[in-house]
Amino acid sequence: NEVRRFYPNAHIIGCSTAGEIAGACVYDDSLIATAVFFENTPIMFSQTSITNMTETYQAGQRLAEGLKKDGLVHDIVCLTIPLI
Repeated sequence: NEVRRFYPNAHIIGCSTAGEIAGACVYDDSLIATAVFFENTPIMFSQTSITNMTETYQAGQRLAEGLKKDGLVHDIVCLTIPLI
């Protein structure tokens, strides 16, 4: 909620890890936030879910369908696999 207050129009995207590694230390119960702003570049967001690794190709197709393709120069793909 605090991040949303500072960036009300942002796409807030998150993931979870088993800990954070910084130098020679591993930290638990911590958070890292990164804000990215482009003055003249539109940001698009697409998401999908998978239940196992055999669905990754189809998930990639769904992600690509969710993005506007005209003028697309770069994309960033984050994959989170749920622990079942």
